[in-house]
Amino acid sequence: MRRRSTTTLITLIGIVVMAVSAAVAILGGGVFWHPAVLIEIGQRGNDVAFSFSMETRSLWRWSPQPVGVRTVLVWEDRSLREGERSELIWKIVANKDAGNALTDVAYGVVPRGFVQANPAQGPPPPLMSGRTYAVTAIGAQQGWGTKLFELGAADNRPQAVPWNR
Repeated sequence: MRRRSTTTLITLIGIVVMAVSAAVAILGGGVFWHPAVLIEIGQRGNDVAFSFSMETRSLWRWSPQPVGVRTVLVWEDRSLREGERSELIWKIVANKDAGNALTDVAYGVVPRGFVQANPAQGPPPPLMSGRTYAVTAIGAQQGWGTKLFELGAADNRPQAVPWNR
């Protein structure tokens, strides 16, 4: 009889451990899972601007919250053209000594506490309509995200581009 109660207790402990592990994963605290950095593309004056957020879970729903990033890269996406590779046209990174992270940035504007790593000197090339670009943001603590965009031919305003086109 004692052996049977020990087996039952071990089974119950296993079920509790699995339930707690599942709850932690569902609520976003999984050990190996990092939520994606979400990127919104808009316009600030004449500049293309990027803002960064991450979906966080409240008790009943997910909601985007601003998130700090320490690296931003902009690529000209040439992968749809045969035989061509994407080209990195702008990269900014946070100073190693600074604790800075940013939640938004305008293309070509280097914020305080950041350095431009690409191009090595001078401003990045202007964004042009008819070309596809990708912006990648790497979170200060965890996560990263990428979004494709292009400038509208008529109004030069940035608009998201679906990945599957």
